[in-house]
Amino acid sequence: MWWSWSKLGIAYLDRGVVAVLRSRGGAAKVMTCADGGEFEALRAELSEGPASAWRLLLGPSKVEWAAVDRVPNVWRRDEREAATKAMLVTHGGSMRLASGGEIHVADPAYGSRWVAYALPTPVAEAANALLDQHGIRVRSVESMADAVATSLEHSSGQPHLIAMICAHDVAWIVKSRAAVLECGVWKGVADEESAIADCGRLQLGYGIPLELRLVLRLGLAIPESDDLENRRGDWRWRDPMLSGLCRLVERPST
Repeated sequence: MWWSWSKLGIAYLDRGVVAVLRSRGGAAKVMTCADGGEFEALRAELSEGPASAWRLLLGPSKVEWAAVDRVPNVWRRDEREAATKAMLVTHGGSMRLASGGEIHVADPAYGSRWVAYALPTPVAEAANALLDQHGIRVRSVESMADAVATSLEHSSGQPHLIAMICAHDVAWIVKSRAAVLECGVWKGVADEESAIADCGRLQLGYGIPLELRLVLRLGLAIPESDDLENRRGDWRWRDPMLSGLCRLVERPST
């Protein structure tokens, strides 16, 4: 049976934190747990609640992402992944992704750089186990950073910067409506002051003005008054449900 995104709840998992946002609405339920116990905590939460189907979104401590150069005349998903794995073996750590585990490659648009996602083997195994768990209907396993970055954009279509402060790290992306320019993760800088300072340096490199920068913190239960979806401005959600996992940290006046 096919399920639309509007019918799927969101399960968010990062190091030491699990959040659940049910499709019928309300604030996200956020739980902390021991490092390494996230999948077990999530399994227990999804098993106890009312029956539902879920998107599982993994934070940057569980799944890395990076923009990689596209290979000409390669279009199919399996071919993109094979080409990216070959580049990882050739270039090693310079691409900031491990060649082990599962590698998935998205092609945002013609002319865009590809976006590669790397799940270490233990994370891939734990996530895939949830897909087969009796009574828990996990329909997809995705990168949280990618889900937010794909859903949220500036109405001008010009290159813009989105930074997502997670449990321990900051995932960021520079993109336009048509293409991803670069993306990555700043490890261990999950305090807001450091994240904003790093964003400033990144903006200078890409020539992005202040009004085209957005800094969010992910995985918190958000009061409605702080919800980005309830504010006027030039930022738009394609999937408003994701806004329930995001708190606006800093938004320059336009």
